[in-house]
Amino acid sequence: MVRATPCGLCRSAALTSEATRGRWPTPRLLLPDASWLIGRYAVLDIRGCRGSLQPIRGVALIAAVCIPAGFAAGVTAATPLTLQARALRTGELPGFTVLPMHPIVVSSAEEWRWGFWPFSRTGDELRRAGFVRGLSERLRGGASGVGAESVVAEFRTTSGAREETANEIASDPAYIAFPVGNIRGGAHGAIMAPTGNSYVVTFSDGRFEYGIFAVFRSSAAGALAKARVIAAARALYRRVHGR
Repeated sequence: MVRATPCGLCRSAALTSEATRGRWPTPRLLLPDASWLIGRYAVLDIRGCRGSLQPIRGVALIAAVCIPAGFAAGVTAATPLTLQARALRTGELPGFTVLPMHPIVVSSAEEWRWGFWPFSRTGDELRRAGFVRGLSERLRGGASGVGAESVVAEFRTTSGAREETANEIASDPAYIAFPVGNIRGGAHGAIMAPTGNSYVVTFSDGRFEYGIFAVFRSSAAGALAKARVIAAARALYRRVHGR
């Protein structure tokens, strides 16, 4: 069994694993099988805590002693966001609701390019830019044929995330670009031609690229639909910037 001190800091810890083959595990501190934590893919992210693994009768016990981050220095650091926390929330894209299912996380550049975010460049280009992993979350619209996707891609460096964001939409002539303001570092928007009822906006912040793709009914597409996607990107940027 895995135990951790039940303070507020520890309760917010995220236990994640890239060994789950693209599925984002449910964050938990109490696990029935401690072997889930053992291996090079396991990550224990308890900011401000000192943790250790100690074998006790064949299981692993995580003993955490909580020391608030920055206590000795007298400063408070912002808690880093998980990938899932960097995706859109219900209400940020008006008229769309986040589906009640776990977002999908992949670490393969090819799988990300062909299965989740087709606006990306090739797998080789993604790897050169330092692609680490990506998360895809689906949203449901209020009518048939209406839906959206919110994605977050993590890169090794800030320059890698910025490079991918700046080049992926511009490299495809099928997209009609439009300006997106009020996002530091720049954002990129495009209408998918020839349908004209699909909009995509991407921007980077730090080592992360963010993307929003929304499909509207043809009769409802237009300036209002584009404004909704731009507003969602700005709302997301305000929430994640600097975190």
